[in-house]
Amino acid sequence: MSKVCLNHPDREATDRCVACFKPLCDECAILFQGDTYCTEECRDNALRTGANIADFKAAEKAAKKKRLLKKLVVFLVLAAVVAAAAIYVMRDKKLSEKLGGDFEKIKKGTMETVDGLKK
Repeated sequence: MSKVCLNHPDREATDRCVACFKPLCDECAILFQGDTYCTEECRDNALRTGANIADFKAAEKAAKKKRLLKKLVVFLVLAAVVAAAAIYVMRDKKLSEKLGGDFEKIKKGTMETVDGLKK
């Protein structure tokens, strides 16, 4: 099924307006920078919208970059805290032994709770 030009129903459409998708014959088509438009108004609207879309995409890309940077900073801070805690536990012999001893007791099932009952 072939489409017909909306302005000339007796002619076959050869293209569509890139802005409103109206089928057009060669006579009705307005070519601009490789695109086909039905009117200068459609062309102007498409160019204006294209600029807005480009601005929106640029802002979206910047926001995405900012979110990624924020996640990276949070990850690095958490990694530094974990590393500092690990170094502290390894350097503090008493704390290391206490934690290690409790873990061994829990594994063996000999650790007592606060009220004196075994866990």
